[in-house]
Amino acid sequence: MSKLFDTPDKVNIGISAFRGLLNDPGWKLLVEIIDENIEFIRQQLEEGGENETIEVVNRLRDKLAVHKEIRNTPQNMIDKLSGTEDEVPENDPFPSAPEIIEERKRT
Repeated sequence: MSKLFDTPDKVNIGISAFRGLLNDPGWKLLVEIIDENIEFIRQQLEEGGENETIEVVNRLRDKLAVHKEIRNTPQNMIDKLSGTEDEVPENDPFPSAPEIIEERKRT
């Protein structure tokens, strides 16, 4: 990560700041606004329009993704800095699609 969180002290300060932000009245108000924007975008996607193109739909999907990302930034940063993010297991116990295909060819 950048120099913002390159020491344990900076990580702890960052986690504390993001936890404080989650409880801040201003942030809570901003989350309500973002939630309303998310709902509005969802309605636009569901209802569509007469002249709706794939470009318009893709732009709305991008806007929806950005709104969700911004809304979840403090918790995502807490998770990332705490090391509690969902980690991809190195040894997946399930076979991959190519492995399944190869196994089926052998039987």
